[in-house]
Amino acid sequence: MGASEDMNNDNLSWKPLKDRIHWLLEANRLFKETHQRIGRLEENRLLFYLIKFCTIDTDHPHLRFSSQQMASLPDLPIDAEALKDVLRRLRGHSFWVTPTDASRGSKTEILTSWIDHVSYDVASDQFDVSLSAILYPYIACLHERFQAMEADNTTSDPRLKSKYSNRLYELLRVHEQATELPLTLEQLRYLMDVGTGKLERWVDLKRRVIEPAVEEINETGIFQLTYEPVKRGRSVAQVRFLIQRP
Repeated sequence: MGASEDMNNDNLSWKPLKDRIHWLLEANRLFKETHQRIGRLEENRLLFYLIKFCTIDTDHPHLRFSSQQMASLPDLPIDAEALKDVLRRLRGHSFWVTPTDASRGSKTEILTSWIDHVSYDVASDQFDVSLSAILYPYIACLHERFQAMEADNTTSDPRLKSKYSNRLYELLRVHEQATELPLTLEQLRYLMDVGTGKLERWVDLKRRVIEPAVEEINETGIFQLTYEPVKRGRSVAQVRFLIQRP
């Protein structure tokens, strides 16, 4: 097996993590965009609760609840008619997404919204909300993250400038309990989505990706990050990130 085959196999094993980072970044962007564009507390709160409490064991995330159950949560309407109006406005917020389809390199854009459809049983006072199947990977990522969050904290993530800072930040959050994260340079380029044939020299990867990302993440105060190059012979083959949480 040649070096290129080894790299392809290595990338294949890291692809689920790379996809998850992509979904987390896109999910956070869509959620924050919705929060900014709607700007109403009721819609923002309801979207958070729909994602946090939905069932995601199929590719159609869904949630069943009564108006009384939702009324027990902070900042939501106390009757069914008002809740129906909030759901209508939330469903009316639409946006374009580009689903990940690495097998065909698809760049098709799809117009969707967080809510696919809603039914309401008047007799039992039960809402049945089906969230977008197209957004399933994004909703699944947010669902997992929201389990340990309150609604007030959903927009507290730092606004990092570069794509490398954002991707490294999400990589650290995925490895929440880790105190160090060793990566080969090939793995780092792949996970940071460095283009093929770019930044192949260690000095360029260090200057353009690692140092700016580490500096920007450290400025957030959420992580305190340092790194150590690990050599194989005379060349740097790996970088070890050392992670502290103030």
